Amino acid sequence: MTTWVRWACATAVMVAALSGGPALAQESSSHPNYLPQSLQADDVPIDSVIVRLSKSSGDSGQDEVALAAARKFAAFLTGRGFNPIEVSKVVARITREAAVARVTYRLLPDGPNGIRVLFLVDAAAKPRGEGAPEGILTGELRDFPVLYKDGRSLLTAIVAGGLGGYSDSNPWFGQPELFNKSSPIAGHLPGREASWTEGSLEYGGGFAAQLDDLPIYAFGALTGMTTWSIGQDIYRDDTRVFDAIEKAYAGFLYANTETRNRFKFSVGRQTYTLNDSFLVNLVKGSTNVGPRGATYLGPRLANDFSVLADGRVGPWSAAVFYINPDELEYLETDSTYLGANLGYAFNDRVSLDGTFITLPTSKSTYANPYGLTLDRQGLNTLSAHLKWRDLPVEGVFAEGELAHQSHPDYAMSAWAGYGTLGYIARKAPWTPSISYRYAVFSGDDPDTRTYERFDSLLSTGLGIWLQGISFGKLFANSNLATQRVQLNVVPLEALNVTFDYHKLTAPELNNLGSNPALSELMSHDIGQEFTLSGRWALNRNLYLQGIASYALPGEALRDIGADKPWTTLQLSLYWSL
Repeated sequence: MTTWVRWACATAVMVAALSGGPALAQESSSHPNYLPQSLQADDVPIDSVIVRLSKSSGDSGQDEVALAAARKFAAFLTGRGFNPIEVSKVVARITREAAVARVTYRLLPDGPNGIRVLFLVDAAAKPRGEGAPEGILTGELRDFPVLYKDGRSLLTAIVAGGLGGYSDSNPWFGQPELFNKSSPIAGHLPGREASWTEGSLEYGGGFAAQLDDLPIYAFGALTGMTTWSIGQDIYRDDTRVFDAIEKAYAGFLYANTETRNRFKFSVGRQTYTLNDSFLVNLVKGSTNVGPRGATYLGPRLANDFSVLADGRVGPWSAAVFYINPDELEYLETDSTYLGANLGYAFNDRVSLDGTFITLPTSKSTYANPYGLTLDRQGLNTLSAHLKWRDLPVEGVFAEGELAHQSHPDYAMSAWAGYGTLGYIARKAPWTPSISYRYAVFSGDDPDTRTYERFDSLLSTGLGIWLQGISFGKLFANSNLATQRVQLNVVPLEALNVTFDYHKLTAPELNNLGSNPALSELMSHDIGQEFTLSGRWALNRNLYLQGIASYALPGEALRDIGADKPWTTLQLSLYWSL
């Protein structure tokens, strides 16, 4: 059966489902770095805020006064991490100060790693009483999923999920047995083609409540998740259905809309991303392979347990985090991550921050040519990160980070770093942007007694640090040098289209610690990958992602017989009520 026929079949199964109702691989998930849905975009950077009139009062002067008030209070959010409690309070203040009937908002994708918040102001009707109760517990069934809401509290149902159809040609570059012969998650491996469908359903509830008249809010959520896979994927062909707790966390938020100071603390099963995911990305918080299914859809993101605290006072920001990822039980490494980040914003264009991460526990060891026991537990990572936009002219942006790793118990010195330079034409049609990034993650030189292979920690992220959607299944961000060219356009306000080109090479031929088939390379040339991605926020509740990628193996793979180009076609629909 041809790739296109298999792709059509996979898509047809997904459409049919829609109509029926509401380890050895390094990284398989194609989950977006964020979902532009209010309950699933926590802490995603807000790149810009848009205010628009949804219904006119009939008086243009009155409309303009309402819009001006809305812009004044909404501007507070630009540059901050998205938080639904903060945004809800901004909505309430706009409604009150602008004297309008209703203000709603929706999230729009803004490149591969940010969002825009669109506020819609309804000035047509008379304002309701401030803090008037809403929700299905008041008898308004149309308010679902809001169970109850007033001026101080919110109780909501959480109902979300995803459906996907996927087709890969020549998976594993035509050598699935070679790369998975000792994999504990592999079953019946594919031949030249693999086509399958996946799905997920998350269900539960969340709450937020203001404490007295203070700008302090308690919040939390508890959800379960069911995931499934049907058909031959890149690892196995058995149908899998898996149920487990997904989110289970509580915390409090201090948010002062006058001073812009904030502090948030939370504990439990939740997600976390640091900066642009160079060291920590939410996708690594949980595992979606093996019996859990939904390998490409990647809906499971919550850490097994975490403690998160972050705040901002004036130009200063700080964060402290403890993360215990949710690993497969029979592959548990007991690796935990304790870190702190301190940042300073010189102005709206330039910011600098530093990060320290240590591993308090881990049962893993590093493979090395000497057969020594090099424990991962105790690893220390120190990094500095600089972000600069609109330099020296509007639209030019640059970003870079440098990280060093060491260990207190043996000689280790590993480095990683990158530099990005790009330009975005914000006033041009389709808002085109282009960027070039060069990144290096050191490998271990077998001629020295120092261990030098960089540990990728929790680094990944579609379109960011998942460096090739197919190559990322074989190569983590260790012993890797990449050149990336990224193009992005916005044909429609809610649609982003991105093209990524990756050229991958290995700094060292010694590649112990990677897939066993690639532990010793005969060439530095890993290969090239071309990826086209589309992200479309169809409305407030539906988000469609399509990916087409073509990976060409380099000499290092061709030397071991992995000489077929790997093509993947993916279509994923994420939804929430």
